[in-house]
Amino acid sequence: MERHVSVWNDQVASRRRGLAGRFVGLTRRWGFGSNSRSSVSGSSSGSNYDSLGFYRSDTPEAIMRKLADYAFMLRDWKLAYSTYDILRGDFNNDKAWRYHAGANEMAALSLLIMPQNLSSKMRAETIDTMFEAAYYSYLTRCSAPYGALRCLSLGLELLRLRGGSSIDDAARWGIRLLESKILGPVGDALIKERLAVCYATKEGIGTSKVEDTEKVKDEEDEDDDEEDEEEDEEEEEDEEDDEDEEEEDEEDDEEDEEDEEDEDEDEDEEDEEDEEDEDDEEDEDEEDRKDQQKGKREHAREQDSSDVKDDFG
Repeated sequence: MERHVSVWNDQVASRRRGLAGRFVGLTRRWGFGSNSRSSVSGSSSGSNYDSLGFYRSDTPEAIMRKLADYAFMLRDWKLAYSTYDILRGDFNNDKAWRYHAGANEMAALSLLIMPQNLSSKMRAETIDTMFEAAYYSYLTRCSAPYGALRCLSLGLELLRLRGGSSIDDAARWGIRLLESKILGPVGDALIKERLAVCYATKEGIGTSKVEDTEKVKDEEDEDDDEEDEEEDEEEEEDEEDDEDEEEEDEEDDEEDEEDEEDEDEDEDEEDEEDEEDEDDEEDEDEEDRKDQQKGKREHAREQDSSDVKDDFG
């Protein structure tokens, strides 16, 4: 589709947008430039519109209509609108009223879908004119009430979605449908329901005051929510601080316990060393006692020996 759009835009549509294209349009409008094919078909101008009520597939009008439809499906609203706008004049000159109605309808829809702001003057000069031409051609010239219903229904919804003063235009076209008497009982009820939606979305008298009070309430509620959130955050911070303090206390307790254990171990070691020292002292005392006893025994032996010597002497 994109390839066809590019080719058709370069080969056909671009020629119609320049000065040469406008000159061709003027000559066709005033009946100049008739060719043999048009004279054979019974037309007095250089029109490609067949007397049977259609354009051949190889004519520039048919190709440009396909180009506009492809651009619309590819969401290139600007290209679609510009192409439909050119075709509106061509179809009007050829008195191809069904094509003319469709081109006006699609041009208005493309302009409404296009993401740009539309002033009330622009809506009155372009969109209203296109809808009016499409509605008149469908209903009066072509006897196609279905086309008129589809055109105004889509226009009603697109205008309503734009909001603001466009809602008034949407309601006006809805009332126009109701007054046309082309709707059955079901269609009449549906259009009235859409009109009710249009009026429900429009701001009435005193709505701004109510909205202001609601905004004030909402702001107060938001402030209260923010204060509650801040309080919750402060409580969470306090809880975190408490947890940190508890952890620090636990760490301190653990360190104290470790210190106490170390002190106990040191004391135990000192006690063991003292016991060992005492044992050593006792051993030394015993050795001293043994030495003294030995000395006494030797001294006694010496005395005994000396006594014996004295006796023999």
